[in-house]
This record gives sequence, structure tokens and C-alpha cells, in this order.
Amino acid sequence: GTVVSAGKDGIGAACGDGHVLMLKTVQLPGKKAMDAGAFLLGHTVEIGTVLG
Repeated sequence: GTVVSAGKDGIGAACGDGHVLMLKTVQLPGKKAMDAGAFLLGHTVEIGTVLG
């Protein structure tokens, strides 16, 4: 999906059917899963980024 929002509540990704999926937990390769809000404290996620 395409990132449409990013904040303390999570990362919103637009799906192909028009719905927005709110990602509450993220995990980078080789790292432990973490709360999306905490992830955003140390990482920048630009609106419009395509996740894959």
C-alpha cells in the first residue's frame, strides 16, 4: 500500500480497494517487532511511500 499517514497511532497505508490499513506494529529485517509510534521516533516515513 501507499503511506497516507504516519503518527503516534501508527502508519496508515492505502489499499487498492480504497480502504486504509493502520499498521500498529512494524518489523525491519533482522530486528524485533516494535510499536509503529516508537518506530517513527527514530525513522522517517514519507507520505506517498509505497510499502512492499
